Amino acid sequence: MYSNEDRMRAISLYLEYECNSRAVIRELGYPSKNRLAEWYKEYLKHGNLDGMRKNNSKYSIEQRDKAIDYYLKHGKSINGTIKALGFPGKSTLCEWLNEEVPHNKRKWSCKASKSLVRCTSEQKEQAVKDYCTGTHTPTELSKIYGVDPNTIYRWKDKLLVKENKTTMSNRTVNLKNQNVQNDNVSVNNLIEDKVSLEKHVADFFLCRQTAHNYCRILLT
Repeated sequence: MYSNEDRMRAISLYLEYECNSRAVIRELGYPSKNRLAEWYKEYLKHGNLDGMRKNNSKYSIEQRDKAIDYYLKHGKSINGTIKALGFPGKSTLCEWLNEEVPHNKRKWSCKASKSLVRCTSEQKEQAVKDYCTGTHTPTELSKIYGVDPNTIYRWKDKLLVKENKTTMSNRTVNLKNQNVQNDNVSVNNLIEDKVSLEKHVADFFLCRQTAHNYCRILLT
């Protein structure tokens, strides 16, 4: 969890960087964007952060602290913490951890809706490209895009799977087109063979008729 000194340090940097939350989080490694905004709002209202941690949920501040402390001291397991304490729900615990635990002490992948970072497909592709070409490391990219380094690896895996599917789909289409072309060639060959056979049959009957007529002339 963050001390009052940690929070004031974040507020000071936030003011120094002209309210650029990403720059603050990049330098300190904490807190979440929404949490920083909340601290700043409280600071403007009271001039300090003494009233920052008033409780607005069904859980007390003591329960919140107990859950976070248990998580940090017992293997950093979300499910283990909930099972041992009997509270809170997974989404609530994820939200608490996202708000209170510094990045270097985290060991989870939470999808708390308020702290999700949305990146466009173009940004994900560029990040993967920068990683694969060695332009940036996953850690550097995580700071640039505001995500966990493991997210970069997941983007890469998904993009590779997508490219493989596209390649296989194109190969399938090309193979089908080739088969259609081959079928068309086969049909055309059959038609030509049929015409040729019919011509040979007609020539045969013509020769037969001519020979028959010639024999009749000789006999008369």
